[in-house]
Amino acid sequence: MDLLIDFNDCPQESLDADERKIKYTLIDQASALGPFVIALVQSLWTDGVLRTAEAASRLFRLADLYDPERLEEACRRALFYRQTDYPTVERILRQNLDRLPLNPYADINGQLSLWQSNLLD
Repeated sequence: MDLLIDFNDCPQESLDADERKIKYTLIDQASALGPFVIALVQSLWTDGVLRTAEAASRLFRLADLYDPERLEEACRRALFYRQTDYPTVERILRQNLDRLPLNPYADINGQLSLWQSNLLD
């Protein structure tokens, strides 16, 4: 079993065009309501980018603590199980789950360790 996301099916140009279309549609809708609504919508867009940049920076720092190869495997495991948040990747590394085979049938303990214990109750 391998990564579930095929990046060849979603070329960057297509993603960029879709993102631009969404952005301009939101700004057009906001412009009908007033300049402060436009400003707020634009700030939401910026906030989203800044949150993403902050989360990515935290993720990149994990490579210094564990090493880039382990981070790569931890991200692969997180994507495989569709648990793509920072705490999950950190937990995978801390518990050495990145070193287990990526097989849902042989990885029962590894799968359960991805989620916080209070979510399993």
